[in-house]
Amino acid sequence: MIRFPNEIAIAYAICNSNNDCTNNEFIVDGQSQMCNKCGELLYRESVRNYTLKESLRKNTFNDEVGFPNIIEISYATCKNGECDYGEFVVSKELVKCQYCENSMHLEGKKKYYLSYETFICPICGYDKLFFEPYDKFGRGSYDICPNCDFLFFNLKTDNIEKEKIEYLKKSNRR
Repeated sequence: MIRFPNEIAIAYAICNSNNDCTNNEFIVDGQSQMCNKCGELLYRESVRNYTLKESLRKNTFNDEVGFPNIIEISYATCKNGECDYGEFVVSKELVKCQYCENSMHLEGKKKYYLSYETFICPICGYDKLFFEPYDKFGRGSYDICPNCDFLFFNLKTDNIEKEKIEYLKKSNRR
C-alpha cells in the first residue's frame, strides 16, 4: 500500500536543454528532474507547498507562475524489472525513469491542494515566502528569498544572527 505524505512541495521547472526544447512542467520537488521530452535536466524556477487538506484561506498573493489550486500526485514505479525505482510524481500521461529512461507505471492517485501558508525570511524579514527557509533538521533549502536574494542553502540555524549580519554587511543593506 502506498503511503502518500500529508504535504508535498511542487516545483515549476523549465528544461535546460541546448536543443531548443521549450518544455516546462510542474514536478515533485526533490524527485526526478528529468525532462520527459528530451531527457535533459529541469531547473526549478519556483516552489509551492501542497497539502491533502483544502485550505480555507483564499489566495491573496500574486503568483506569476500560475500554480494550480489542485494538483494530482501519483506514485510511479519503473516498468523495467531490473531497475525497481519508484517516486512520487505529478500525474501525467508519460513519466520516464530517470535511471533507465523506461516508461513508469502510475499507481494510486491523490489530490493535493495549494497551501497558502507563508514563512518569514530570517535574514531580511520578508513575510511572503512560500517555502520554509530550513527544514526540521536545520538544513537550509535551495531556495532564494525574492526580497534580499539570500540563498538559504548557506543558512545554518545555530548562527542565524551572525550570518544575517555578515550577509547584510556584504550586500550593503544595513
